[in-house]
Amino acid sequence: MVNPREGILIMNSIGRTFLVGLFLVVVAMRSIHSIEQIPSKTDSFYIIWLPGLYGGHAEQMSLVTTQNYAMYDVIKPAADADLGQERCIGDLERQLHNDQTFQKANKVIVIGTSQGAATWLNEIARMTLAQQDHIAAIILEAPLADANEAIMQSALKKPGVAYLPLVRFWSPWIAKLYHPFYNPYGLQAITSVKQIAHRIPVIILHNKKDRRISVNSARRLVREFLTQRRSMLNNLYYIETDIVAQRGDSHTDFLREDAQAQAAFHAICKKLGLPYDKEQAERLQDQDLKNFQPLVEQLDTAIDQSSWVSTMVRNVVDGVTLAVIAALLYMFISKRLKR
Repeated sequence: MVNPREGILIMNSIGRTFLVGLFLVVVAMRSIHSIEQIPSKTDSFYIIWLPGLYGGHAEQMSLVTTQNYAMYDVIKPAADADLGQERCIGDLERQLHNDQTFQKANKVIVIGTSQGAATWLNEIARMTLAQQDHIAAIILEAPLADANEAIMQSALKKPGVAYLPLVRFWSPWIAKLYHPFYNPYGLQAITSVKQIAHRIPVIILHNKKDRRISVNSARRLVREFLTQRRSMLNNLYYIETDIVAQRGDSHTDFLREDAQAQAAFHAICKKLGLPYDKEQAERLQDQDLKNFQPLVEQLDTAIDQSSWVSTMVRNVVDGVTLAVIAALLYMFISKRLKR
C-alpha cells in the first residue's frame, strides 16, 4: 500500500514532468513558427527595374526577358527627387524592405535608368559584401553618373550659355531651384563605384544622341569601373549607340531601335549567364563582344575628342573672368591701402 506522503511526492513529480514537457512543446512550436517567417531563398533570377526621374512603363522595357521582375516607383512629383541622393536612396530602401520577392531572391538583377541608375549605384555601395553577394548583375541605362556634370552639360546646350563665365559652379545651383532637395556637394554615383564588389557583372548602355545626359557621363563611369577593377575586367561591358529615337529625346528606351546594340546586349547576357533572348543573342559571336569592352585609353580619347572645343571655350571664358575679378580686387585693395 502506497504511503500518502509518497503518493503526494509521486503526483508532484508527474506534475513537474508534465509542465516541463508542455514548456518544451510550446518552445518548439514557436521555433517552427519563427522558421516559417524566414523567407526561403530561391535560385531563380529576380529583376528590379528602377526608372528615371519621371518613371517608366513596363511595356517599354526592352531589357527585361522574364516575367519575374518588378518596376519600382519613383518619387513623385519629380521636383521632390534629389537625383539619386539621400531621398531617392531612402525611397528605394523602403521598397526593397517591403518586397517579399526580393527578400527571397538569391540572384537579383538590378536595372537603373538615368536617375534610377545613380540611385542603384549609391544604394549597392552601402550594402555589405554579404548583401552584394545576392546581386547577380547591374545594368545601367543612360546613367546619371555625376549630376553636377550632367547639369552643366545640359546648361551648355542652351544658346549663349557656353560663353558665360563659371558655368560649372553656378549651374548646379540653378538646378536646385527645380530640385530643392538636391545637394550639389552631396553624393554622386561615380564616387560609389569603388564600394561595389568587383565580381558583380556590369553592363552600361548610353546613346550618343542623348539630349539630357551627355554620353561622356557613361564613358567616365565606365572608366571609373575600369580603374577600380584592374584585375577583373572580363565582366564589364559598355554598349554605345548612335541613334535618334523615334520618340522622346533619345535619352531612354533607345535600345530596341538599334538592332545591333540589342543583339550585343542579349549576347552579353548569354555569356554572363543572365536571362537573354536566344534569337537576338545568336546574331553575335563571342569574339565580337570584345568590341564592347573598351580600354581606359580608348575612353579618354573619346571623351577628349567630343569635348575639347567646349572645354577650351569654357577654360578661356573662365580664365578671362577670373583675371578680371583678380584685377578688380587688386584695384580695390590698392585704393583701400592708399587711404
